[in-house]
Amino acid sequence: MSQVVEEGADVALRLEQLDQIFSTTLPDALKGHAETFARRFSEADAAFLAGRLVGEKAKFQGATGRERLLEALHKTQVSVLETCVRWVHRERRKFVKIKQGQNATKLNAILSKHPAVYFAKHAANLCTRENVSMWYEKRCAHLVVLDPAQRRLAGMALVYFEPIVALDSSRDALIIRAINPMDDMLATHSISSIVDAVMDVVIAIAKSNDLAAVAIPWHNGCHLLSNQSRIEKDLEKRFINRAVPYWAPRSSSAHEKDPSEWRARPRGVSAKFYAYAHGDEEVTKLFAIWSNGVGERMVEEEYACLEE
Repeated sequence: MSQVVEEGADVALRLEQLDQIFSTTLPDALKGHAETFARRFSEADAAFLAGRLVGEKAKFQGATGRERLLEALHKTQVSVLETCVRWVHRERRKFVKIKQGQNATKLNAILSKHPAVYFAKHAANLCTRENVSMWYEKRCAHLVVLDPAQRRLAGMALVYFEPIVALDSSRDALIIRAINPMDDMLATHSISSIVDAVMDVVIAIAKSNDLAAVAIPWHNGCHLLSNQSRIEKDLEKRFINRAVPYWAPRSSSAHEKDPSEWRARPRGVSAKFYAYAHGDEEVTKLFAIWSNGVGERMVEEEYACLEE
């Protein structure tokens, strides 16, 4: 941080990068490599190191030295990273926020399965960047966002085309996740404007292709919505936490609400969705934020159903 001496976009960018490191990158790395690290020690040495990390009087669940070391590493990780995240958030509050619209950027979004997107996935640090099997699935595609003025990548997301049977079994829906803007975009634009712009784009794609709905998945506690914690929190706050149950129609003459109403009050739907390749990381809850020709019961019928 010795080079971060000037207030402005540079400082905000560095803080954004630190936030991602402390909130996502380091926890994921520690989770993936902790067991390999623990195996390097004998049981006695592992037990000794565990005691040095959290204190000799600490209570452990594990019976072996390596198990205790893993517990100690987790406790240390939680304590240290929470402190670091609090510091980043405190420093970020020192900067004056630019009102939305004062720093608008015109970007281009491209839906692609081109092999060149491999490099975009690496640049955006998507956890599926090495998952080749996903590339071969017809349902999977990539939403690549480009800054034409700067001629660079601004962000990307993963898009899936498949039916959400509870809404419409005969037409595909669009499911979007892994919304990951680049760090400099996060530092210079409001989180809500980034999320709203992405949703505007995928809804436009769904309209143009007569898709049944646009939805996001439940995050499953493993950053399925975004590797950026602030993007993930915005999606959870504005869409998941505001969702209401979807009530399937009882007849073909079902009421169809204004699609924009679903964006304000997303519909929670039980469904089977695989976030990675088919069969990997099953999600059982989706949240539809837009619909096209999908009927549902009237509100009065919903209340009547609850009272029965």
